[in-house]
Amino acid sequence: MSNPGQFTLGINTILDRLTHNINCNIQDNTQFIEDWRRRLHILKHHEIASSVNFLIKDGSGNLNDHIFIRKCNDILAKYANPSLSVTVSMHDILQAPDIMTYNLDKQIGISSEALIEVLRKLVRLYVKTGEDLHAVDAALQEKLQRLDSAISCMNTLTTLDSGAELSSLIGPVEAYLKGVFEKNSIESSYNVYIETYNRFKTLRSVIELCNVDKPTGPSCTICMTKEVTHAIAPCGHTFCDLCSAKQLTACYICRTQIRDRLRIYY
Repeated sequence: MSNPGQFTLGINTILDRLTHNINCNIQDNTQFIEDWRRRLHILKHHEIASSVNFLIKDGSGNLNDHIFIRKCNDILAKYANPSLSVTVSMHDILQAPDIMTYNLDKQIGISSEALIEVLRKLVRLYVKTGEDLHAVDAALQEKLQRLDSAISCMNTLTTLDSGAELSSLIGPVEAYLKGVFEKNSIESSYNVYIETYNRFKTLRSVIELCNVDKPTGPSCTICMTKEVTHAIAPCGHTFCDLCSAKQLTACYICRTQIRDRLRIYY
């Protein structure tokens, strides 16, 4: 590139001086914008502090106090974190005493403490009744199996060829069968089972009423705590693994004879 001539140098010098003068005389509006940003920033934090200052447990409450405003903003930012465990982090928040307790006396004539204790007893009784039902059912099924075994043996004897030797066994076998049926009388066990099952269903209906707000989901219809894992065929009622295993011959819900147990997945 050749060296610029006198004309080029002169004109460029004039342009540089004119642009410099323009830059010096034109007001810089960027500073105006920065001022507004600063004022809006201050206003935003001031309004945030004004809105949440009643929650601050320790503080001056003075909205002209920059430290107090910063504390209000820090509190709001802290609890805006979705990963925060609010059960262990509420110590820095002033909690209104008039909303921390609700007096049930005026509504239902019983205090919340008494109601909770009643519900606890109800749940304990429900669980105990469920355990009793399993035990009663197992005892009844054991008696029935013994009677089935005795009847099977008697049927086998009736298929044998008759003779003097077999005839001599009739008396002892008859006495043995009577003893088996007397020892394994099912009337008392049957009545205990019906009574226990009636108590269990009654308690279960009350427990379900207490769980009206419980999120819908696959929970066991017996214990109502564990997740459903098995279905009983052919009725299709569902239970957890433990409650399913405890039902020996009949479904606790509809009393249908159990043909199979199926593992189910969601």
